[in-house]
Amino acid sequence: MHRRDDWIYQDPDWKSAEIKIAPNGSAGTGTCFLKMKRCRLPLFLTPDFRKLPERNGLPLGRNTDSALYLGQHPVGQGWADAGISGEALRKNSEGKMMKSLIGTALCGLVMIVPVSSQIPTGVTFEAIYDQAKVGFIQPTYIGPVPGDASQMIVIERAGKVSRLVKNGAIYDKVAWFSVAANIATHWDGIWNVEFHPDFKQNHLFYILYRLNNGADTRSVIEEWTCAADLSGPKKVRDVIFFNQKSIHSSGDLHFGKDGYLYSSQGDRDQHALGGPLMSELWGKVIRIDVNKKDPGLEYGIPDNPFKGQAGARPEIWALGFRMPWRFSFDALNGDMYLGDVGDLTYEEVNLVQAGKNYGAGKVEGNCTTACAGLTNPILQMPHGCVIGGFVYRNDPASAFYGAYIYADYQLNTLNAFKINGDKTGVTDNKKIAAATPGRISALGVDATGSIYAATYNENSETAPTHIFRLKHAELRAATTALQPLGKTPFSAREASLTRTEAAAKGYRSYSVSGRIMKAGAASARGLTLIRDPATGETAKRVDLL
Repeated sequence: MHRRDDWIYQDPDWKSAEIKIAPNGSAGTGTCFLKMKRCRLPLFLTPDFRKLPERNGLPLGRNTDSALYLGQHPVGQGWADAGISGEALRKNSEGKMMKSLIGTALCGLVMIVPVSSQIPTGVTFEAIYDQAKVGFIQPTYIGPVPGDASQMIVIERAGKVSRLVKNGAIYDKVAWFSVAANIATHWDGIWNVEFHPDFKQNHLFYILYRLNNGADTRSVIEEWTCAADLSGPKKVRDVIFFNQKSIHSSGDLHFGKDGYLYSSQGDRDQHALGGPLMSELWGKVIRIDVNKKDPGLEYGIPDNPFKGQAGARPEIWALGFRMPWRFSFDALNGDMYLGDVGDLTYEEVNLVQAGKNYGAGKVEGNCTTACAGLTNPILQMPHGCVIGGFVYRNDPASAFYGAYIYADYQLNTLNAFKINGDKTGVTDNKKIAAATPGRISALGVDATGSIYAATYNENSETAPTHIFRLKHAELRAATTALQPLGKTPFSAREASLTRTEAAAKGYRSYSVSGRIMKAGAASARGLTLIRDPATGETAKRVDLL
């Protein structure tokens, strides 16, 4: 056995690698994260070869006796002796791909996560509370409380917002707040509660609902606040109004990885006009900055694609939607998946990108003629009522990893697919549950990424329906609470800490050479990183004295 001191090129901006390996003589490829200590090299591979997000990232060094971390991943054990050879590719600070020879390292250790390329079936629905005592009237939303796996938020269409709080093995329903006084008709309601990415610091959250109280018949995004324990919720301000009407007024509300707030809006049943009006926000996805206020507005306008275009609302991010009931962001890469309810022929799942027109008012499903300026969905399906869903990213060892799990309210199905390599279509689209416990109005997640389904009775505003957890051996929860998308980076919040302050918060300090230092050590100088062991986030410090 031997070891190499120069086998990987040092690159401070290296974050992940595409690597070819030959473990015990068998070939394989995949995305990896490297951790090297005394010539130990575990490689964490994913079957679809997509880059994983950087976790606990430190620059690579040259000293094989030092502890160097380019990521830690919550994958189980499974070590095997192996010889490792190949090339690692990564981008430098100018974005140029640089190649590093990884010589034969006989002392290396490789862990390969074996994952089936086929999406499993056999998903079932698990009750999470005593249904004889707890129920919901027309639930429209299930969502997480940031960093808290012990509770979730559930919305009932007519305006009641509740918390499901874990009590042993089951959940209790606890009333949180209500906007029922502002909602009157069957077609109106509250659609979403979205916590600010920095909720733990600013205690802000946002709601989207359709007003109908006699004096006002618009949709609105409102900003609310509460205490850290969610007590005392109260409205702070109106952020933005939408010129909506009852039919097709619904939509969704989420923060993206860029920290901006996105909202989808229905088309007011105006698709017969032949195309979206750029002077209106209906039939659009908008993007706004709730952390600033431009003149005359309660929000800021980011660098949106139609900003500055004559006759176009600058809030518009994408257009051409009929009834975009639910959308979500892929936690791995920030891709937006949106389910758009069709009119007569097709349902759509769209991979939404800035400035694109998805054709509502001109075409349903894939366009075949006069398609200039239109973008096809990644999936069209027979007419039903698609509600959208989530990309499963909890565990790369799961056969569901990378699968978009979605439901259809009208067809009463739970389905999944994986997007193809060029992101123009899908593979393995299939029904993954033999039956559902009722018509699914919403899919949601808790803070561990576990997926839940809400059932809905459109014919009764008094008969309760229920929330269920999707159950399958491959639908594993994340090992730690997921962090909200768009959160202000740890580096921006904590990089100015002194060494003593970092130690008081429990953060550990590392030098870039890889020498592990105790927080508070008097010799700590130079370019250094502090790491939060609870989340794996890091912040650079030039000097921690």
